[in-house]
Order: sequence, then structure tokens, then C-alpha cells
Amino acid sequence: MTAPWPELSFVGAALGVLALFMFGGNIYVVTRLFPGPSGRPHLGDVVLIAGLLLTAIFLWLSLVYAAISPSAGAWIAVFLALNSMMVVVSAWFIAVMLRAEERPVAPRGWTWPTAFTALVLGNELAMAVAFVLIQTGPDPYLGSGGAGVVGLLADASTSIWFFWSMLGTMAVLVVWVRFPRGERTALLGLTASAAIGPWVVAAPLEGAVGMAGLMAVVFWLLFRELGSDLSPSYLNVARGVILGFTVMAVAEAAFFFDPSSPWAPVPFAVATLGVMGAELLFLSRRALVRPVAGTLPEPFAPSAPAPSDASSSSVPDSPAGG
Repeated sequence: MTAPWPELSFVGAALGVLALFMFGGNIYVVTRLFPGPSGRPHLGDVVLIAGLLLTAIFLWLSLVYAAISPSAGAWIAVFLALNSMMVVVSAWFIAVMLRAEERPVAPRGWTWPTAFTALVLGNELAMAVAFVLIQTGPDPYLGSGGAGVVGLLADASTSIWFFWSMLGTMAVLVVWVRFPRGERTALLGLTASAAIGPWVVAAPLEGAVGMAGLMAVVFWLLFRELGSDLSPSYLNVARGVILGFTVMAVAEAAFFFDPSSPWAPVPFAVATLGVMGAELLFLSRRALVRPVAGTLPEPFAPSAPAPSDASSSSVPDSPAGG
């Protein structure tokens, strides 16, 4: 398993700078794809963002190949991945010429939020795999067959490269969507678990203490709201946050049964992937629905009651043309 912090070296500094560029790219993706309450993403945005995320996955996988087999062919694949981003820009330009901006994304569908979640998770995980291989070398993983591949994925998904990249992306989304105060606090608390996640496997004691402290604070903030008038949307968010913390806590406890086993990090890695994937899906879905100033459109808020027969009959019909 890898240490939570990269080594203080030229390689570690270069990886950190590259991760910062990736974070900047994620901010662009979020603000471009979810333009805020006054806008709606359209087909041109989908073509551009989906293409960039796909080519970024290709880039990280080509770096994985170069880290495993540093040959001329591997580095050619890296440059091809970089050049393929220009193809995406060309496809976006063609989509704009075909008036793709006149076709907005359906705000209530699940297809695009699911695809966006899968692309972002795939990007972050592929980047983390590439960085772990560059940081530690392929030898600890290649000689162990399938167990080595599982160990590589577990180390990558519990590394600072994956956790903190997801932390930045989800925190930006939570703030960008403009949730009501209580929901925003709960979601930021769950998102903050990604800041502590790298220590759960690399430094179990520090990680357990940090995660327990964060859970105590978040649960206290949730239970403090019980005396107020709670909306159905807040209750759904609170249940999801509690469930997410519970799943991670159970997986963290499983790690302590045999921390020396090469399979020990796997339950926590799977749990955090599931929790962060579910949170990212929820955030991207709500970004499309676009709650504004504490009000939630359907399906996140109950419908307004229909007018009664008495009230509707008391208002005479307007004459035609009046």
C-alpha cells in the first residue's frame, strides 16, 4: 500500500502539478456542463465534455502503459492521446454548426448524470492508477497476477490522488448547485470524508480517529436539525449521508481484522468508490434539476396542492378574448 503523501521529489512534485491541472479541468467541466440557474446544458456541451473526459481516460491509460512498459510505442500512445483532444474540439465545432446548442439536455433524465458520473470516476481512477505506478513502479504489482491487479486498483482508489481529486470535484459541485443550507452542510460533511480517506489504509489509527471525529461532527449537525420543520428533500439527503458514513465505517472495521493481508484495503476501496459514485450521481442529477434559493422543483419537492373545487368555482371563467 502507498503512503498518503507522495515522496518529496521531482516526480512527486510533477505529479502534484499535473493533479492540480486536472482539478482545474474538473472545475471547467462542472461550470461548463452545469451553467447555473440561468442556463441549461445543451447537446454541444455534452459532445465537448464527454469527448474531453473520454480522451482524458485514454491519456491516463496510455500513461499506465508507459509506466509498465516504457517503450517508444508507449510514448507514441501518450502523444496520440494528447492529440485526440483536438479531434474532440473539432467534433464540438461541427456540433455547434449543426445548432446543437438548440437541443438542451433533458433536466429529469438519468442517462446523462449516470454517464457523467461514470466518466468522472473512470478519469479519477485511471489517473490514480497511473500516478501510483509512476510513484512506486510496476514491480510490486506485476509479479502477483490477478492479486497484483486488485492490489493496484485498491492502492489507487485509496490514494491521495483519487480521494483528493474527488474531494475537489464534489465540493465544487455541492457549492455550485446552491443547495439549501442544511443539505449543503450534510453533503459537504460526507464530501470531507475524502480528505481523510487516504489515511484509513496508509495510517489506520490516524485515519480511524479522523473519520470517527468527522462522523461525530456531521451526525451532530444532522440531529441538531430534528427540532425544525424538515423538508422531504433534507430527510432524503440526511438518510443518504448517514448510510454513506455507515457503509464506510463497516468497511473500515473490516480492514482492522487483518490489516497485514494484501486484500485488507479492498472492502474500504469498494465502499468508498460506491459512496463517492452515489454522491456524484446525486449531485449531477440535482445540478440538472437546478434548485434555486432553497426551493426544489419536482421530483425533489412535493407538488403544490391542487385548488379545491370551491376555490376554482368561485372565479368565473374569462370570456374569450378578454
